Amino acid sequence: MAKSVAKKASNLFVWIILGLLFVALAGFGIGSFSGGGSRIGSVGDIEITAEDYARALDQEIRARIAQTRQPVTLSDLQAEGIDQAVLQSLVAQAALANEAARMGLSVGDEAVAREITRIEAFQGDQRVL
Repeated sequence: MAKSVAKKASNLFVWIILGLLFVALAGFGIGSFSGGGSRIGSVGDIEITAEDYARALDQEIRARIAQTRQPVTLSDLQAEGIDQAVLQSLVAQAALANEAARMGLSVGDEAVAREITRIEAFQGDQRVL
């Protein structure tokens, strides 16, 4: 009977330790979703995230593939220094956005609407039903 109580206590202790470990690891994982670790830089109040950088690199890879009709890898871009050019472009865009925000510059809704209607993809079918 004493063995049974000791075994139950031992199992309970193991489950408590595993539960604490699970909670600790879950807390560590949740912290990585907060975005704190995904920021690669900032210009003033404008942040440059790893997601922005990955998206820009992906766009560059897709553009190269469309242009050359050949597979392109990240190592190909790195060999040509394109990865750094993409990062510099993001920094320049952030600097411009930060300066525009600092100066209070913005484009009105009418100007945005005018530019959107100029894009052929947004014009749609012009026939009247």
